[in-house]
Amino acid sequence: METTTKKKVSVTKKTVTKTVKVKDPVTVTAESAFWTVDGGVFHSLTELIDGLKTMERRVYQFHADADYQDFAVWTRDVLKDKTAAQLLKKAKSAKEAHIALTKHLKSSSK
Repeated sequence: METTTKKKVSVTKKTVTKTVKVKDPVTVTAESAFWTVDGGVFHSLTELIDGLKTMERRVYQFHADADYQDFAVWTRDVLKDKTAAQLLKKAKSAKEAHIALTKHLKSSSK
């Protein structure tokens, strides 16, 4: 009679971190780019996010006042991102818009 023995294998857990590069869902041509009152130009949502980091309050307020919501309209109509447009409408400052759009891009790239 043969006897079989099982070998014990121990596995250690490894922590793996993944770096995710966020790609722009849409990048537009110069004709469809967003031009700010101070001469800034944005061709994509990532460029807008980067621009919001350093945007002066007066520039943000000019494009995001209660009547016009230029950033939201451009994002909805040109970039075709309705979710990002809604986030921009709710944002009260460039900083809030920056944070909301950054989270949005990260969640949409998963």
